[in-house]
Amino acid sequence: KCLEDGKAARHALPKDEEVPANDDFLTQLITAKPVVVLANIAAEDAASGNDFAARLAERIASEATAQTRFMVVSAQLEAEVAALDDEEFRIEYLESYGLDTKGPRALTRVLEESQGLLRLVSYLTVGEQEARAWFVPRGSKAHEAAGAIHSDFTKNFEQAEIWSYDDLLRHGSKAACRKAGAVKMKGKDYEVQDGDVIEFRIRNARS
Repeated sequence: KCLEDGKAARHALPKDEEVPANDDFLTQLITAKPVVVLANIAAEDAASGNDFAARLAERIASEATAQTRFMVVSAQLEAEVAALDDEEFRIEYLESYGLDTKGPRALTRVLEESQGLLRLVSYLTVGEQEARAWFVPRGSKAHEAAGAIHSDFTKNFEQAEIWSYDDLLRHGSKAACRKAGAVKMKGKDYEVQDGDVIEFRIRNARS
């Protein structure tokens, strides 16, 4: 009925319900996919928005579903802030536009909203050369999450060594976390949490 009326497939569900992950029909329709609507406004309007953004917000709210988010950003301002190396000046610059200097920047907020809509969590792997985030479906078990790195890791999974991001920052290194007892050893049934730092123990390998 929604498609016949020219509406997105996501409107086939009650307003507060998400498209079921196991609905083979709805999940294949592009208009059933989650949507993040961004209103890109001028830097001087970043703190309070403008009339156009307000009207768009009203329109989105009237048609919104559990699969829809609306955000106001100033791409111009965010690009300028990202280019600033001096932290003190960056804070002053944001304050000059009446913006919160303690909360996450727009890109982080967009990523968080998108990740939530897609029902994903992310975990980190940290090595000497780089740190990397891996995205897996919410509710993934440890051996399933290991498969995001390489499919062989799922079948050859043995154990997962897990740190919290906050503990890692607090103690300074994985070794220091081990010494402080701030590390957990988990098996394949552990449900990966958003922000976990994980080192997988794989038969005949290590990541």
